[in-house]
Amino acid sequence: MGSLQDVENRAWKEIKKATERMDARRIAHFSAIAQEIEERKRNWEARIAAGPSDQQVLASAPTPTNGARRRGRRHAVPDYTGRPIRAFEFDGNRFQVTTYKALLVQLANILRRKHSRDFDTKVLSFGGRKRRYFSQSPRELKYAHELESGGLYVETNLNANLIVGICFDMVRALGYSETRLRLFDFPMLDESLEEG
Repeated sequence: MGSLQDVENRAWKEIKKATERMDARRIAHFSAIAQEIEERKRNWEARIAAGPSDQQVLASAPTPTNGARRRGRRHAVPDYTGRPIRAFEFDGNRFQVTTYKALLVQLANILRRKHSRDFDTKVLSFGGRKRRYFSQSPRELKYAHELESGGLYVETNLNANLIVGICFDMVRALGYSETRLRLFDFPMLDESLEEG
């Protein structure tokens, strides 16, 4: 197997060939690989810069999404790939979850209940270079999950890092401090824990 740079170069060569052939399927396939390599490199650089941590809290600093990176935010970002999530805390309330998808859906439902139309307006602008993360039409998303009260769908076919970034973006977009959202990778043994 070659170096990471060799793999990245090969992906870009394949993108170039697919572009010349106007093969959208291959362009999308290899572009996703190139984007994943770039995201992982950023995560590794951030982990190196942050150094080791013995905290059980997954995140107190946000993982920015593509939009946050373009606005110039620079955070030491943990890599959530392969890391479990057991609970999250938002605005003083704790919720048990077992997947990042459940985190995204549950937090979106909580924020939507509190902010209704304002929530919909803000999140409909969320998206990456290739796809939207929220839509009023499930056909615009690969794996659409309808939020409570209906009429709005969230993309759930996303990696853990992207989901965490979207969650922090939702919190910020609605005027909350990033510190109001915390993620935990250990079970929370507390009677006040709300079921997710």
